[in-house]
Amino acid sequence: MTSTVLTPAFASKPAGNTTAEPEKPIIPIDISMCQGRNKGRAAHIINTVAQNSELGKELLEGIARNGYRIMMFGADGWGGCVSAETKMLSLNCMCSDEELMQVISHEARHIQQFENGIESDCNRYDFRGAVMSHRAKEADAQATSCAVCYDLMRKGIDGPMKAFEKDDPLIVKGFMDACKDPKGPVTDKMLQGAFEGWYKNEEMVVRYENGYLRDGGLNYCWEERNHPETFYVKPVSSKEIVETICRNASGKCYWADNPKVLEQPEKQAVSESTRKKCQQTFAIRKNMYNLEEDKTYQTLPLREELKAQKKKPANTNAAIPANVAAQLIAARRGR
Repeated sequence: MTSTVLTPAFASKPAGNTTAEPEKPIIPIDISMCQGRNKGRAAHIINTVAQNSELGKELLEGIARNGYRIMMFGADGWGGCVSAETKMLSLNCMCSDEELMQVISHEARHIQQFENGIESDCNRYDFRGAVMSHRAKEADAQATSCAVCYDLMRKGIDGPMKAFEKDDPLIVKGFMDACKDPKGPVTDKMLQGAFEGWYKNEEMVVRYENGYLRDGGLNYCWEERNHPETFYVKPVSSKEIVETICRNASGKCYWADNPKVLEQPEKQAVSESTRKKCQQTFAIRKNMYNLEEDKTYQTLPLREELKAQKKKPANTNAAIPANVAAQLIAARRGR
């Protein structure tokens, strides 16, 4: 299951449609699991996105086409989640409608990613592939939902983008910094900028690493009922991942100019605790089922070491350029 994580508390109150006759979704998405006024809210959110963003409409049609249902209920600490197993897209009713327009676009993008062929549980890939694909799925879903908010903003509905920017300013900044024409369509560079913005939020990256990789797949991949032989077995490359999930409105890869983007050390870095958990888990799997150890985790850099390298002072013993050395010698002779 994937989830959209928002800040723990929201200053805004749920807005929603308060008319006596609630809206009905113009796209045939099953919202029967939504109760009370949340049914009208769900329809209002769906219709606003579908009527004002072609990309948003395409994403929402994917919800219906793939047979997912929408439900809304209250929770703390997240905005929404989607499960490929139960075919359920859940929205947090404690969020405002403006926030949920971004969230539903994010979760609908995950459904589209699954439809395009990415594993819904990235722990089926080898561990290196799990790290690359899980992070890329989240970065792409945020970049795509940012594009939907941009479409809404161009139609005069700026609430979703403002709410998104408040919650995740680095993504919106990356997206808008690459925008050359505020009235023009979304470009690949804008999507790339938002994608990169996700990785710059270290707190978010670590939260997903701990929740889905270290304390997720590595915790249940050795239980017999979960068929441990199906975990950490599929090799996958950066190129394969971005070509599968990072697609623009035309269906083309927006990382076509840099398909190895996920191989950058900063995008693959893990914590020491995650590496230790890998070592422990793969030893357990080998002991219990004689499963071959997945050693791809050993190729991933440690986040702590990358930080230390960046803080390391410049080499003061570097060779002096020849022209500078000659000037120093001449100056000494003239004393």
